[in-house]
Amino acid sequence: MRNYEFLKSGAPLTGMDKYRYSQGAENIKLKDVAGEKIMVKNYATMLQKNINEESGEVEDEKLLLAIEATDSKVYVTNSATARESFGNIVEFLSDDGVTTGFEIKVVTGKSKNDREFVTVTL
Repeated sequence: MRNYEFLKSGAPLTGMDKYRYSQGAENIKLKDVAGEKIMVKNYATMLQKNINEESGEVEDEKLLLAIEATDSKVYVTNSATARESFGNIVEFLSDDGVTTGFEIKVVTGKSKNDREFVTVTL
């Protein structure tokens, strides 16, 4: 069984938002839209917990970022690099009072270990 704990969002989340961000069947992997721009309507960071139904114990956890675009598409990633970059963007833009309604670009790169990664930039 999966359980979601919402940690931060740009604007308050409705129950429908929480469902769409965490379990929407139409969600798009962020890495699948490399090179594209996304106009951010809202976002959320959430902790996905896989819970053993018999014992009630948390078996593992993943920190996820969901980004809702102004066209209502939801992009999700568990990339630490993308979460960190997005968090930095949000932090810097908040100096100007901006928490939603900004555009990001999805980019990929190669790490020193020759692994491909996804991140975002302004």
